[in-house]
Amino acid sequence: MKTTMLVACAAAALALAACSDDNGSKTDSKVPDSTVQSDAPVVCTVDALLPKDNAVGDFAADGAPQTADNLTALTALIDGGSEKYTQGGKFVCMALQKYKSATKSHGLELWLFDQTDAAGAEAAYTNTSNPDDQDLTPTIGDASRGHENAIAGIYQADMRKGQYLARVIADAVAGKDDALALLTALAGEIQ
Repeated sequence: MKTTMLVACAAAALALAACSDDNGSKTDSKVPDSTVQSDAPVVCTVDALLPKDNAVGDFAADGAPQTADNLTALTALIDGGSEKYTQGGKFVCMALQKYKSATKSHGLELWLFDQTDAAGAEAAYTNTSNPDDQDLTPTIGDASRGHENAIAGIYQADMRKGQYLARVIADAVAGKDDALALLTALAGEIQ
């Protein structure tokens, strides 16, 4: 009974605090939908969609996938730029999987985001565009694009399909074909 009362009192106090500014004046407590994002953990299932070992040549997972199921974890995992994926409150979770090859000198990194629905994936896809991006032909998933970054020496490609957004980074420009093959394998996993 005491616990229930404490929770009710705390909720009431938080509600009142949200309606006043530092001076105690009443303010509009409505936060724009584009900034609302829960920090509560959810069940992240995107790692089940990650391509298995040898889906692309001899590339195999390099360790377990890292996952983010809330805003704090996402910010820590991708170290900047998380707002591009969370605008509109559609971010559910993300998995990051690194792949290595026994025969090739470059590695691959796959970022897979669950954005709630196709509209959320499309918004994040738009938010993460790069001026150097070129649409991929043939298209992988519902939309795809990629670009070489000669200065960093990488190739990066993005794809969206349904509620998912994916980014593959090859740590060498020579890894472009493998990056695109990994995106294609992923697109095959997403129904």
